[in-house]
Amino acid sequence: GGPRDSVGAWYMPQLQLEMLCAGETCRSAIFGSCSASRGMNLFRVERDDEYIRDMLSLLRAFYERHLVTDRDPEPDFFFKEPPVECGVDYPAFLNRTAELARNATKWIHVTHRQVQRRGAESAFLDAAS
Repeated sequence: GGPRDSVGAWYMPQLQLEMLCAGETCRSAIFGSCSASRGMNLFRVERDDEYIRDMLSLLRAFYERHLVTDRDPEPDFFFKEPPVECGVDYPAFLNRTAELARNATKWIHVTHRQVQRRGAESAFLDAAS
């Protein structure tokens, strides 16, 4: 299958953190969904600083609850014990994650023939020449 026609919500935290790491001037990221035989779709994802702040607050709450205390998290840990200590509405955060994914704009479709692929030569350095 593929390439995907949209960006999965599960990529949003990673993309937002990558934009944070890239610096304040990084205001968007390009996400690519590539198929082995059907080309690639490229999407622009906008940076959301409020989302990043909330995500960092949730990460801190997770760290303090589970890593500092050496307590294993249960499935759906923030639903069972809402992270009130960080002031983030977790269900609203999840909704915002989905909204960011929906708002990603498809930028371009790259055809299969236009996708740069590695040639037939070996990818290993020790290959016989």
